Amino acid sequence: MTQLASFGPLCPLTHGGQQYLCYICPKDGALKIYVTNAIDLWSAEITKEALEEQKYLTGVLSTEDYCSKFREAFDHGTTSLLLQDSRASLSIKEDTWTTTFDLFKQPVSETKAQVQSLLFSLVERANSLEKRLQAAEGAAALAASGSPDKSLSKTQRLLMSGLDGRKGGRGGLPTATVRRLPGESLINPGFKRKKAATGVDFEEA
Repeated sequence: MTQLASFGPLCPLTHGGQQYLCYICPKDGALKIYVTNAIDLWSAEITKEALEEQKYLTGVLSTEDYCSKFREAFDHGTTSLLLQDSRASLSIKEDTWTTTFDLFKQPVSETKAQVQSLLFSLVERANSLEKRLQAAEGAAALAASGSPDKSLSKTQRLLMSGLDGRKGGRGGLPTATVRRLPGESLINPGFKRKKAATGVDFEEA
């Protein structure tokens, strides 16, 4: 079975209200371009010589970079598909690069084999991505459990820090107890409380 890891970009397309999938597969130094709606299949081959010419026109050196051009064109929405009987025309435009590929409809046996290969390869990649995601989540959970303070929000940490400061004073040292003298005012330390008024003393007057 063809491994999906050897495939180039897989790009969705829409034509006539129907969805299609375009993908590239390296083959003996050349490239095969496929377009399918999971029922029918169209394909075209870019020979080694044609591939070298295409890389020169697009200004890239490797086949991987050339395949990336396809992904960029699909991501930017500058790719169009036209179906005519047993032929499909795939037009790609990216920056100053514009090209059109003529793809031809494949027999039922080839279509079934390619769609089956693509399906199981997609399942294989999905399983691989799921395992990597679970591993990443497990590592994140382990890191969080090793440092409980990291799981607290910034607001919670500031609140706890403020409470600790109140309990322990500056720098975590105990707060010194201030002794008040008898009669000293609670509101204004250092000043004695005034005696409450008891009325007018006529004898002193």
